[in-house]
Amino acid sequence: MSSRGVRLATNTSIFAAGTVSTQIVALVTVPFVTAQLSPGEYGSVDLLITVVSLMLPLASLGISEAVVRFGMDQSFILRDIISSGVAIALVGFMLCLAVLPLINTTVGSESLVGVGAALLLTLMAREVAGGYLRAANRIGTLVAGGVAQSLLLALGLFLFMGLHPGGRTGYLLALLLSNFVVSAVFTTIALTGGRFSLLAIKRETMVRMLRYSVPLVPNALLWLAVASVSRFFLLASQGEESVGLYAVAVRITSVIVGMTSVFMQAWQLSAIEERHSTDRETFESDVFAILSGALFVGASALLLCLKPLMNLVFSDRYFDAWTSVPPLLFGVIFLAFATFAGTQYKVMMVTSRALWTSLLGAVTVVALSALIVPTFGVVGAGVATCGGYLVLWLVRVADVGLPFRTKKQGTVFITGLALVALQGSLLYSAAPSRLSLGVGSFLLVATVTVNLGAARVVSSMFVGIIGRRNG
Repeated sequence: MSSRGVRLATNTSIFAAGTVSTQIVALVTVPFVTAQLSPGEYGSVDLLITVVSLMLPLASLGISEAVVRFGMDQSFILRDIISSGVAIALVGFMLCLAVLPLINTTVGSESLVGVGAALLLTLMAREVAGGYLRAANRIGTLVAGGVAQSLLLALGLFLFMGLHPGGRTGYLLALLLSNFVVSAVFTTIALTGGRFSLLAIKRETMVRMLRYSVPLVPNALLWLAVASVSRFFLLASQGEESVGLYAVAVRITSVIVGMTSVFMQAWQLSAIEERHSTDRETFESDVFAILSGALFVGASALLLCLKPLMNLVFSDRYFDAWTSVPPLLFGVIFLAFATFAGTQYKVMMVTSRALWTSLLGAVTVVALSALIVPTFGVVGAGVATCGGYLVLWLVRVADVGLPFRTKKQGTVFITGLALVALQGSLLYSAAPSRLSLGVGSFLLVATVTVNLGAARVVSSMFVGIIGRRNG
């Protein structure tokens, strides 16, 4: 097994350990939160988080990505990068304070403006400091912080919503405090480990970093718009309760998002390291086969247990959220493929090309949301989001090409996609539950069988890790 494969597998395993832990905590807390909040209350909280997420790239000026990219480049001094990155982020946050009243306008609660500002600042600090940790190859610290944040959130929810029922306020307080603690620790590590100094803030470095990061700001906003715009159409046409149902559906698909984030965080580091390799394309093709195979199997498993999971975990008032999960699940898959293709823009430092591709995806989801969400509600929101991510992926494929290097890889990919599509569509049929479970189980086995090749590649990677450690 090549050393680069071992590095990718090692980073993936570290990220996976953290992601599995955080996903377990998230899945445990969602039923608890939804039991305390009505769909309308949960929807208003989700809208606040959505608005803050949309403002985050603007506040940080996308500088965390520049910290990663330039911090890994040996021709730059890491101290200069982190010092200049912090300075840029602080300026961006000050500028963003002027538009914070958007929270009041969107969510309809002036009391949430202060909460939104505090949450925005903590998330911004965590992103920039996290960029330093990735650049400095302190992946374990980054992952441990994510796990700690999830555990602190769970503890906060128990205290502020369980022992002392605080409703929506308790949820937001737990969210804010958990992020604040982790952000403070990350920032301290970044400032001390990166040897932050006012004297290291250099105009030339800041200009080069901004040239790289600024095109990523509208790109990130467009990506978030693709993920979020359906919520606002739901709010306008169906009310906060539908937003709450949609938020639960999104939370369910976050299991697959977690799988994707594991891969992407490790892949971005490997793609940058291997950018000059002569067989880079073959390596990329093998990695994409692993990614697509894992996504198809994960999606199939989730679809198989979707309805029983909704009955078991959530109250009856949230059960209809399942209807938007299948299209959202495909949207997550297409997003992963688009992200994989978009990694090349960061490797080649042509981030402006990421912008126009994201623009087409955003336009698509806005148009689809306007057309179908008022009529089809949460299902329409899922379809609109899926359509936007599909267009985004197809446009990037046209730009950078598919990573397939053999006809067999293409055949396996198409077959896996078709099997999951069939399984998702069957959920809407009126077939008896036993029959649906039997067919779904068969399709899951078929999906696993088709993707056995990718599983063998993964196994060889981890055998390489074990061999290296034992050696």
